[in-house]
Amino acid sequence: MAKYAQRETVIERVRLGATSAAACYAPGVSDRSDWLRSMVRRAADNVGQRVREQPAVTAVRNLARDLSARSAGIPERILARAAMRLPGVTSSSLRTGEGELVFEAELDSGRWARARVIPETPRFAARGAKELVFRVEPPDAAAEPAVKELIGCVSAIVARAVWSAAMKPSVGDQLEGAFVERDGNILHVDLRTVPAVRAALSNTAAATLLEAVRIERLDVRDGALHVVLGLPQMR
Repeated sequence: MAKYAQRETVIERVRLGATSAAACYAPGVSDRSDWLRSMVRRAADNVGQRVREQPAVTAVRNLARDLSARSAGIPERILARAAMRLPGVTSSSLRTGEGELVFEAELDSGRWARARVIPETPRFAARGAKELVFRVEPPDAAAEPAVKELIGCVSAIVARAVWSAAMKPSVGDQLEGAFVERDGNILHVDLRTVPAVRAALSNTAAATLLEAVRIERLDVRDGALHVVLGLPQMR
C-alpha cells in the first residue's frame, strides 16, 4: 500500500577524517565530552583487566557505578562543521532546536534540501542491535541523499564520542561508512557497520566495552546533541 514505504538500504559515505575527529575531541571543545572520553578510556582499561580475571558479565556489572546515567554533549558547531563537508553540498546550515536538528543545504545541482531530524529511541540489545533511529520531517525529506548523508555522519560522530576508547582513530582524510536503512520517514543506522566499530568488535576487551556501554537516548537541547548512556539489563 502507498502508505507503507518500501524499505531501502543505502551505504552512506561519512566524511570523518582527521579534521573532524580532532574537532570532536580537541581539549576544550566540550568539557563533558572530554570527561566522557576519559571515563570510557579508564573503563576500557578496567574491562581489559577484568576480562582476563573474571567472567565478562561480572566485569560489565562492575562498571555500573562509573557509567550509569551519564551523558555528554556534542556541540552544535561540531555537527554544523560536519554538515558543511557532506558530498554534493555547496553550503549548509545545521541548528539544534528543541528536540530536533534543523538542516538546510544548497546542493551542487542548485536544489535545496531542508529537513528536521528528530532522534527516536535507539535499539540496543546485548550481543545484538546497536542502532540509532531518526524521524525526518517533512516525510519526503527522508529520501533526500543529503539528509541520509547527514544522519550517517551524525551517527558516526556519536559512535566515536561514546566508544572512542575501543576504536582506532581515523587516519588522514579517511571516509567512514555505515548502512542507513529507510522505512518511510524513519531512518535506521546500524552502528556495527561503521568500520572502526566493526574492527573493535573483533577484540575481546573492546567488544566487552561496546556491549557494556549502550546509548539510552539522544537529546537535542542547550545547543548540543546529548548522548545519554545506560547499561544493559543483565541477570
